[in-house]
Amino acid sequence: MQHAPKQYVYTLITGASSGLGKALAFECASRNMNLILVALPHDGLSEVQQELLEKFSVKIRIYEIDLADTLLFHDFIDTVQYLQIDCIINNVGVGGTLKFKDALEDDINKIIDLNVRTTSLVTYHILPELIRQREAHIINIGSLLAGYPVAYKTVYPASKSFVYSFSLGLQEELKGTSVYVSVALPGPMKTNPEVSCRLMKKQGRLAKAAVLSPQDVAKIIMDESFRYRSLIIPGWVNKLYWFVMKIVPLRFGVPFLSDIYRKELPQLPQEPVVGQKELLRREV
Repeated sequence: MQHAPKQYVYTLITGASSGLGKALAFECASRNMNLILVALPHDGLSEVQQELLEKFSVKIRIYEIDLADTLLFHDFIDTVQYLQIDCIINNVGVGGTLKFKDALEDDINKIIDLNVRTTSLVTYHILPELIRQREAHIINIGSLLAGYPVAYKTVYPASKSFVYSFSLGLQEELKGTSVYVSVALPGPMKTNPEVSCRLMKKQGRLAKAAVLSPQDVAKIIMDESFRYRSLIIPGWVNKLYWFVMKIVPLRFGVPFLSDIYRKELPQLPQEPVVGQKELLRREV
């Protein structure tokens, strides 16, 4: 099979309308990478596309769909699987801080659908096209919390632990192919004013030192993935956290981390995203 010219090859980014997803779109466009961007309807994706087109000379396709909707998901796959794709960035995901007993069933389903199911199935369906490329990358966005159970988040770190394990296992499986898999485990980021305020007011001094901008994180992720790093942890403080997580026994670490997030509970946003009692938000 002849490989398509680079100008006809795309990078697929899910959850691309804001936060780290938007920053990754700009970082990739700055590297002359054509883009397929996916986000929820009415979430500002067309504005992101316009910003990118005003600044960069790249091709951009946008798809405004809810990837958690099974029928819409397969319609999307049917549309893009015939395109030349040499990089997928599974960024879409939601989480939040809430007592598990107060969550709605829809909240739990949404986290699992986006963080686990969508990451797995986007990779599954696009992988045959990636293997046909001379060089291809899968970049899965996990979380520093993938390394530890945490109260008041519960399902979210468990879902990111799946992303971490899935990515490293898939990388081992794909050795000898043209595809390289990386998993990024970002720490806290200033993704919007509410998150920035929460991080700066409620977290400790060392936690504040771990906070990076989405733009800085996006650059680190792309730099490291193209250096064929399977595990990417942006920022030296976050690397330190990851090391400590590996050596501190769970009986000490789980209560310590959980107490940090317990402090967030009194100041949660009053306007839920999915259910009347839930607190889902995009986060890593």
